[in-house]
Amino acid sequence: MTNQGALWYVYFNVLIFGLQYLKKEIAELARVYGIKGRVYFKSIFLPSILPSLATGLLSASGGAWNASIAAEFITIRGG
Repeated sequence: MTNQGALWYVYFNVLIFGLQYLKKEIAELARVYGIKGRVYFKSIFLPSILPSLATGLLSASGGAWNASIAAEFITIRGG
């Protein structure tokens, strides 16, 4: 359960909020100048998504830590 919760933190920070930082002007310039493939990924996409990826990973580690602490104190019947 902890891993699934951590993945949701990364998912929301990167895919929902992070892709908003890939500005339309930059994507249009890449299209106009014909920047594609590996160069596009390395020079445009990765630097645009990196801040939200770092935020997602940091909040995911905190969420996983909190879930593991809560799991230590919660007992299930018969366990």
